[in-house]
Amino acid sequence: MPRDLKLGDRFVVQKWKWYVVDFRNLHDPVLIRKHFDNKPQAKSFITRYYDTKFFDIIHWKAALEMGLRDYPWKSKRHHKIHTAKYEYPPDCKTQLQRQIFRNKERKKMKANKRLPKVNETVVWDIMDDKPVLFMKRLKTYRDNHWAFSEPTTGFKALQQEYEWPKDLRHLCNIIRTLQEYYDVGLYDLAQVALFIYKKWGARVRSHCGGVRAIPRDEEKVAKELIARGFQVKDNMDFFEEESYIQSILIKPVLAHPEVCWHGVHDKKLCEHYVYDFQSNMGIPGYTKAQVWGLEKRK
Repeated sequence: MPRDLKLGDRFVVQKWKWYVVDFRNLHDPVLIRKHFDNKPQAKSFITRYYDTKFFDIIHWKAALEMGLRDYPWKSKRHHKIHTAKYEYPPDCKTQLQRQIFRNKERKKMKANKRLPKVNETVVWDIMDDKPVLFMKRLKTYRDNHWAFSEPTTGFKALQQEYEWPKDLRHLCNIIRTLQEYYDVGLYDLAQVALFIYKKWGARVRSHCGGVRAIPRDEEKVAKELIARGFQVKDNMDFFEEESYIQSILIKPVLAHPEVCWHGVHDKKLCEHYVYDFQSNMGIPGYTKAQVWGLEKRK
């Protein structure tokens, strides 16, 4: 969070913040030099220090669109810089005590879900209205397959919405992109990622579904496959007529316990088609479909 500004510091409007506007001069409205975390906080500030008749509250986007700034640095009418945006309790005196108080207040804001739900307008604001740039940045993560062995923030929430590692990998990479390049404010990262994937999932899969390079770290691949449910094949008992997927290049060989169908005769006995299951569960270059009877037909 930004520190309190001092006279002479450059005041810049920040994303997701709220601002108090001084309208005493209607021809030249100006901002008070404070960044507020939400509207109630700004309202409390006005009530404590200023006459509400001449002051109003606006969101960061409106402040940018209107091109508002604060008073010139050397102006005698400059607002009091000692005013605090938080109303500290009487026993909150030291810098550490105030920092702890502020952190608690921010956690309350997040817990109370005061922000509106994630929608398309919010997502466009997060992307800075540059979706093409977002997709380019997302593509840099397309070789990151470690959704389960290196889960991101909000992974459990993602699992409640999507089952397949193929989808979860894209969602985790969306979160990685957001964390690396974007300011989402107090919005939940998982909810933002889910909205992006539900809205533009086809585009994400199209641009980021291919592989730029096959992973070389076999130990890391094995760890990820095990996290996805694969087990050591020698410890498993598959019947002769069963089809399943297994690892290649990994020692010992791993296999997924799910039995799949391949021919029409066993379609009603299994839920998943073996090649679809391989595409959804496997890692490119390290898994194959073990289809019963395929070797005999060659």
